[in-house]
Amino acid sequence: MRWSVNLRGDLAKLDPEALNNRLERLIAEHERIRTKPVSLQNPFPARSPDRMRWRGPIRAVLFYKILCLVSGEFYWSSSGRIYIIECELKDILDEYRRRINIAA
Repeated sequence: MRWSVNLRGDLAKLDPEALNNRLERLIAEHERIRTKPVSLQNPFPARSPDRMRWRGPIRAVLFYKILCLVSGEFYWSSSGRIYIIECELKDILDEYRRRINIAA
């Protein structure tokens, strides 16, 4: 596991039900963006950018947006939004792991 600074204190403050709701909302949004039909307004199907697999050393949505822009994607585009959602999903899974380790 790589070294990182977790600035996602907002996830630690959520109760389990709110965390589950957030996870379900992100999964639904991910699926909605992935299945968006190709049209003139959306000529390129949404995909996760191959060059943006790493979340970076800082775990924060603002940092993910900066990484997105630096790598040449716009975070408001479909591909950029998918990258940010995938990072947020990984952050939620990390929070679940942290809670399980504390409980054990």
